[in-house]
Amino acid sequence: MSTAPQFLVSVRNANECESAYFGGADIIDVKEPNNGSLGMADLDVLREIRGRLKSLDPEARLSIALGELSDWFDSDGLLPSAKTRAEQISALGPQYVKLGLTGRAEWRKDWAAVRALPFGPTTWVAVAYADSERASSPRPEEVLAEGLQIGCGVLLIDTLRKDGTSLLDWLDHDRLQSLSIRTHDAGMKLALAGKITAQSLPVIGRFTPDIVAVRGAVCDQGVRERGVDQCLVADFRRQLHGGSS
Repeated sequence: MSTAPQFLVSVRNANECESAYFGGADIIDVKEPNNGSLGMADLDVLREIRGRLKSLDPEARLSIALGELSDWFDSDGLLPSAKTRAEQISALGPQYVKLGLTGRAEWRKDWAAVRALPFGPTTWVAVAYADSERASSPRPEEVLAEGLQIGCGVLLIDTLRKDGTSLLDWLDHDRLQSLSIRTHDAGMKLALAGKITAQSLPVIGRFTPDIVAVRGAVCDQGVRERGVDQCLVADFRRQLHGGSS
């Protein structure tokens, strides 16, 4: 990669936050792996991580996963707790928030309803799943088109199911290249995730991502449910930067 992308590491608690930060992550993302690909962490965990990150670096960038679109609705519409939840997240001051678009037939309308909640000044990430056909989610091209229309700052392409397959198993070179070109031409950032490893970075680099996002690659034994390891974070960062420290 001629210019190294920003390095995002997903963490699930304050200790992992420290490991990611001292290992060299540019963006700290918070999710709970047991709750899914973009599983939202409990509010107490979010607050603890925000506090720890501020103590390390008040200017550090925070990203928060909000779960899936279906997590914000019941049969009557938006959950009664949705407004309060959004206000609580806003108080943490995240630079990015991201929401998976699975499980809702009218995903555009429902996504708009969630975005209208009081999340405060933050950048919305348009989340597309490479394995959209099995994820009951819109195709990446549809998500990009909607993200452009509503002013999202980032397109994230990830995988919903964490079953050992990767982003590259679900989107071929031509589709990824097309999505990359369209995203950058529109002035959006491109974030790539979905079982990215140090070995796959040369291929990933062909699509000129602005952000490379990982969890499993920097966890003990490569298992995303295990803890983030500072040494693995630092090693991945060196690989991302072409072997330089």
